[in-house]
Amino acid sequence: MQLCQQQCETLQQQIRSVEIRSFSSHDKVDVWNLQVWEAALRNVRIAVATYAVLQNALSAGFVKMDSIALIVFDEGKPKSLFNPARIRSLAD
Repeated sequence: MQLCQQQCETLQQQIRSVEIRSFSSHDKVDVWNLQVWEAALRNVRIAVATYAVLQNALSAGFVKMDSIALIVFDEGKPKSLFNPARIRSLAD
């Protein structure tokens, strides 16, 4: 989550012409409903999120895949046993 915030801050320093926001468990996004998501994403052109936050938001229908132009996954420890991306790929 710290990496997510660092990436967001770096993008904000480099790209000042658009709204950029990070989303992580620190924001308590696991209890957000559709209205909160819509308000949080309003005017945001670049969203930086952890894999788990994006997966949960997509699964719940709060974020639509057709609203995303580019996804970059940067998982710090992809071989970690508890990495959400790894757990998801094992389940598939």
